[in-house]
Amino acid sequence: MKPKQFFEKCLREISKGKLVLDIGGGTPFQKEMAQYKEWFKDCEYLTVDQEVYKPSVVADIHDLPFDDKYSDAAICKAVLEHVCNPFEVVDEIYRVLKTGGKLLVWLPFFYPYHGNKEYKDYYHYSRDGVEYLFRRFKEVEIMASKGYFETLLGFVPFLGKYFAVLGRPLDRLIKVNNCQSGFYVFCKK
Repeated sequence: MKPKQFFEKCLREISKGKLVLDIGGGTPFQKEMAQYKEWFKDCEYLTVDQEVYKPSVVADIHDLPFDDKYSDAAICKAVLEHVCNPFEVVDEIYRVLKTGGKLLVWLPFFYPYHGNKEYKDYYHYSRDGVEYLFRRFKEVEIMASKGYFETLLGFVPFLGKYFAVLGRPLDRLIKVNNCQSGFYVFCKK
């Protein structure tokens, strides 16, 4: 299964929940989520983030303002590298998920620094780190998001994000298993 297929399969599962929290999601359906908005039409979809990003709920994601077992599902896409205590954030997400709740995450590994004045870039995660971070969950599926060549080309100064896609055909031909740009993680509580 290709990474995008894995992401979309997991996102479909997430969208079946009655209440979905997009942790660190900014304005609702931001971060490439707009194309999936229709999938969430039958649920309550709330983003949780700092006020500057205009979320549904303003909160520090290290201390979520929800009761235990509040949500059916959660998304946390491209967020955990920007928080000062990712273990605390994952514990909070775990706490607010119902038993059987689902979580879909994307985190970087070999990926360019992408902090700025508004937020820092604290952590990047190996597969071992991902497994440890989500160890409390009953089930954890991990899928590399990009292969070696696409990851490598992503580091080309100034044009990396445009050149990176040229690496996909090479990644299909030549399998290198020790270099991924990041990981999609699907967890069940």
